[in-house]
Amino acid sequence: MTRLAHLIQRVIRARTLWVALGNAVGAGFGFVVLILLTRTLGAEGYAALAPALAVMDMGQLLIDTLLAAGVVTVAARTLGKGDSDQADAALKTGLILRLMGGLGFAVLFWGLAPVLAPQLSATTGDATGATTLLRVAGIAGGLLAVQSALIGGMQITLAFGRVATSAMFKNLLRVLVLGAVLLMGIRAPLPIALALLGAGILALLLTTWLARPAYITRARYSRPLARDMLSINKWMMLASIAIISGRIDILLLAGFSQPEQVAWYTASMQLCIAVGVLSQALVTTTLPRAAQFETLPEMRGFLRGWLSRAPLALLPVLALPFLSPWLFPAILGQGFSGGHRVLDLLFASSMITLVVNPALVLLFPLGSARIFGIAALGQVLAKWAIAWLVIDTYGAVGLAAADIVTKLAVTALIFIALSRRLAGDGPVHPDVTPIPKAPV
Repeated sequence: MTRLAHLIQRVIRARTLWVALGNAVGAGFGFVVLILLTRTLGAEGYAALAPALAVMDMGQLLIDTLLAAGVVTVAARTLGKGDSDQADAALKTGLILRLMGGLGFAVLFWGLAPVLAPQLSATTGDATGATTLLRVAGIAGGLLAVQSALIGGMQITLAFGRVATSAMFKNLLRVLVLGAVLLMGIRAPLPIALALLGAGILALLLTTWLARPAYITRARYSRPLARDMLSINKWMMLASIAIISGRIDILLLAGFSQPEQVAWYTASMQLCIAVGVLSQALVTTTLPRAAQFETLPEMRGFLRGWLSRAPLALLPVLALPFLSPWLFPAILGQGFSGGHRVLDLLFASSMITLVVNPALVLLFPLGSARIFGIAALGQVLAKWAIAWLVIDTYGAVGLAAADIVTKLAVTALIFIALSRRLAGDGPVHPDVTPIPKAPV
């Protein structure tokens, strides 16, 4: 490897470490939020709040999944060509698309709340209270999606220090606001959800100040660029269901299982967020790089290098079942003592995602996002079909086990397709349209 190649590798690793560190600090604050809620509310009280927490997280995950890959791919290419005017147009177009997505999510859940509330009322309380709770959560989820859009602009311009700093705001402010609310003796789900909404507004304002997106005034919204971004993302509309499926799982359990099952599953997902944070940091720094690969051998070399380190992920997966029976209740309280197997299974699922996602970003510059979209949709539909059969008997454990089985099967199919797509020694030939010029 040349000296220049060594330097590039060091920069990539430094960026990944910086983003992972910032996200890890944010996840640490998220861990404090989890402890505050579970130990203060108990399993039943936490279960009542769980659907609102799921909807809040769903907003950011859904909009990022639908739009982020296309926005990053197009904007990274324009930046790589050194056309600053075109890059500004791509950044502004991507931001506007994601802002519209956040608004659309809030409006969607405002309308869905009265429909979902009666089914969830056994967990959240009366249907009227559940409707208001879900509407507040939908607004908070939309705001989180907008904050993520601003962070995405900093990601594309490689301002990873500000990306890492922004990632800390959400959960730090949640800790401060929740601490104040709980100290006042407030335990009802709706006031707590309103407090989380307030924390989200503050986080959005702070992220806007950090981002200072000057490209908003320097460029115009470009319909051709928007079409190109959406053409890349069209298959992610299918994959988006898989990405948010964990949050939909919580709603499913809230409607068809017992409150403690909802609490165990939600708390286990929150404890696994640290793995998701690292996975997201890797994708954040890998996708712009992968978008600039020009030959298939480059891509194969990247894939081989990443997968050679994958077996290391098995070690914590094998160790956790020996620790979780005392670790789970020690962290969350005795009301969670029966849920340690849910944590074991969801942690294993998270580690699969950690290993697989950085490699799967190669599908986007290859123009093969449809492979990921179709396979991901198939995985989640198969999981829910299995869950429908086992959820009454096995509850959260059955749902988590179904997630692992179907994820492993679909991952194998995706890698077979990816290996075939990477065969040969020629240049990369994306099946997306060339990036059009935008008016500036």
